[in-house]
Amino acid sequence: MQRPCPVRLIRATAYCHSTEDCGKVAKALRNVVPGEVRMDRIAGYYGNAITALYAEAEGCRASEIFANIIKLIDDLDFEILLNELTIYKNKLFIRLNKQKALRGILRLDSGDDVIHVEIRIPQASANSLIEELRKLRGSRRNRQE
Repeated sequence: MQRPCPVRLIRATAYCHSTEDCGKVAKALRNVVPGEVRMDRIAGYYGNAITALYAEAEGCRASEIFANIIKLIDDLDFEILLNELTIYKNKLFIRLNKQKALRGILRLDSGDDVIHVEIRIPQASANSLIEELRKLRGSRRNRQE
């Protein structure tokens, strides 16, 4: 019997300001969540033009993408993720550096110039998610050795 997918949905959001190349922001977003990127024009607090970019995946594809993120972040970021893990209403939120994501490097970031990633999981405790993350990370180490 096949194990159910541990992630229901993954959604990444980034914002492109007028000084940025939205094509590059879309590429950074696709490096996190491959596939179609939707764009919406919105106004900033002071009326400045901003483009919101979104990419998402559901079901087992979302689980595969999340597993890839976990495998690509470095060891320090992984430990930070585990230590600061907060699940709110079955959602885990992480923030990735937008500039590094453009180069295919995934790093956690607490600044403003980030890709916001929302991971929706089935009813689960933080402990079961931590166990799943450690399994994913373990498979990464086995391939590197």
